Amino acid sequence: MKYFACDSDGDYNFFDTEDEAIKFAKDAIERYRDDAQDGYELWDDVERVCWGVVKQVAKECNRRDKPDMTGMSDEEIEDIESEFGEFEYLVDYQLEDLDG
Repeated sequence: MKYFACDSDGDYNFFDTEDEAIKFAKDAIERYRDDAQDGYELWDDVERVCWGVVKQVAKECNRRDKPDMTGMSDEEIEDIESEFGEFEYLVDYQLEDLDG
């Protein structure tokens, strides 16, 4: 199982243990306390601090390699170049259950 924690800047961090994720979140809250003592009013942002369990992650799928265009007509080459642009392959992504 993997865990995550997020601070108010939207920085997600991943952890192997629940305790590490909780510590990160608590430390982020503590930074708000320190900033408040220095006169910063950021308490609205502190409510974005969170931690949780990672259930699924984005994984690459449906990879398509750019075909060899040797011997193709100009129209076929144009279609492929239009689809692939400068890339040698295209992929899609889907959410999958986290392994382990």
